[in-house]
Amino acid sequence: MLPVAANAITVDRVTVTGHGQSRANAIESAERSAVQIVANRYMARDATDAEHQLLIDQVLLRSKYYLNSFEILDDRIDAAGITEITAEARVDVDRLVTTLRNLDIAVTLLDPRPG
Repeated sequence: MLPVAANAITVDRVTVTGHGQSRANAIESAERSAVQIVANRYMARDATDAEHQLLIDQVLLRSKYYLNSFEILDDRIDAAGITEITAEARVDVDRLVTTLRNLDIAVTLLDPRPG
């Protein structure tokens, strides 16, 4: 039997794209997308109604809080001056699920990703 670290955390890795008028705005957009994707994976089906969307928006305002790492893989500026970045984010599932539960949003702890 292998020892398990007492401070082991569960992370979910996602690749996201963000857009914005500036690089900072594009990064913020990508961070929010990463947290939204992971939140959607762990929220129970009945937790996605409009009533809960206001609570989810509050969570997304603090997206950085749920990120363990965020690595920009690519960035570019299109002809209209919009910055687009592609990034890999590692979202702290434990922290995110705890927040969702504290907001009375139903979550599922089974790994919802396809096998």
